[in-house]
Amino acid sequence: MLQTILSLRSSIEQLLLTHEGPIYLGNTFSLGMLENDVEFEIKVVEVFEGEVRRIFDHFGYHSVVTSQFMATWYSNLLRIDVDLNDTMAKLKKGDFMIVGQSFVDHPKARPNPGEESELKWLLVRIS
Repeated sequence: MLQTILSLRSSIEQLLLTHEGPIYLGNTFSLGMLENDVEFEIKVVEVFEGEVRRIFDHFGYHSVVTSQFMATWYSNLLRIDVDLNDTMAKLKKGDFMIVGQSFVDHPKARPNPGEESELKWLLVRIS
């Protein structure tokens, strides 16, 4: 199990080695976000909340969060200011997006950063 976790962490580092510029932060990902008429490979890796913070600290982020509730929830979880942005991202080869996937219909924003999250964080790479 530890070997699997270490291998996964290593693959995240490899994914980010050549990236330049901000990472998209969104509450959804869809194939409609991809540029038209281009062949893509999509890789999705689960990341931990602390890793999300470190990635954004290093690369910055561009919010494409389309729900005010989710923007507030992400802000509380990640301790960053997440803006609402109702424009759909257009992703191209080389782009990364972190998506907070909720497992409840109406989640409550955590008042304390140390409480358990009801989100799964996914790092999406387009290549």
